[in-house]
Amino acid sequence: MDKFTNNDLTELAEQEGHALLSVYIPTERAGREVLQNRIRFKNILSEVEEKIKEAGSAGEKFNKQLKELHAWENDDDWWQHQSDGLAVFLDGEKIQRWRIPVSVPSICTCEEFYTLKPLCELLQDDGQYYLLSVSQNDVRLFQGTKTSIVELHPDELPKDLRSALNIDEYVSSLQQHSTSASGTAAMFHGHGGSDLDVKKQDEILQYFRHINRALSSYLGSERRPLIFAGVDYLFPIFKEACDYNTLLEEPVSGNPDRLDADQLHKKSWPVVEPHFAVQRNTALERFHAAGPEGQGIDDLDSIVQAAEQGQVETLLVKDSHANRVPNRDERKMMNLAIVKTLRAGGSVLTVPAEKLTRPAAAILRYSIMEGSSK
Repeated sequence: MDKFTNNDLTELAEQEGHALLSVYIPTERAGREVLQNRIRFKNILSEVEEKIKEAGSAGEKFNKQLKELHAWENDDDWWQHQSDGLAVFLDGEKIQRWRIPVSVPSICTCEEFYTLKPLCELLQDDGQYYLLSVSQNDVRLFQGTKTSIVELHPDELPKDLRSALNIDEYVSSLQQHSTSASGTAAMFHGHGGSDLDVKKQDEILQYFRHINRALSSYLGSERRPLIFAGVDYLFPIFKEACDYNTLLEEPVSGNPDRLDADQLHKKSWPVVEPHFAVQRNTALERFHAAGPEGQGIDDLDSIVQAAEQGQVETLLVKDSHANRVPNRDERKMMNLAIVKTLRAGGSVLTVPAEKLTRPAAAILRYSIMEGSSK
């Protein structure tokens, strides 16, 4: 689907105007339910029109864009290739849209800033992960959450070993055989991980270094967990080639060529879920322990000020599906807190609503008292 980055978030957060339109709808991926996508969009367009009327003269700039939104209704192919949510932003001059692997409620706002909290969850360290599926014949990269997975298509990622090394004769120089007992087919030359000769192991290592360079270019400095999916003996070689900072130690074992996206999701979420549970629970424990020392705060104004100074190490926010709808000022402050935390290299975690008494909490890199004495 569409890749949403920290830079995209920052650009949206920094844009201000008399009227900026933010639109979100939940969408369906497959089955008869995809028919609901266009219906939901058509329904929210009536809200968009109402918001434009309420904006008065400031809303006149959207008239041309509104015609373009209505034209989307006739794009049958596009509506059948959605993710879990759709986010659309209009400023009167351009329209930006992302199909996102996060379930969102229907939202339509017209304010001097964009509504960004649902999108911010895409950049959090909680529940988002990558899955790299690798064999001799195929390389696929996925972005997953607890409920969904979607394939990404980085231009730099090689399609297979032969294209990565640019050697056509690999078809003849590499042997394939099936290990029917274990169900893992399409293995590299050799009789298994233990007796790969040095030359072939070297070729595989070069293959993985190509993949690593593509991942580094595409993922940049992200810290979301990465899971390797492939036959067992390949994983140690991949670990040698990979310098991604959050590669998990447990792979999804077996030949991934036989697995579709849903099957890979079913196998990968149990691997990554404990990582998030530990991370979230540890952060909550640290916040409660940090309060008396001046490193834990839950006043939103203070959090924004700390985030502006790069003090926020970890920001905890309530799940966006919590029952209470935040007011306008709170939405703006949450936007600022999340964006500034991420920009300064901090982490943002979503926690169940009952775990926090206030909309957000922050663990600081150093105590307020320490900061005030500098």
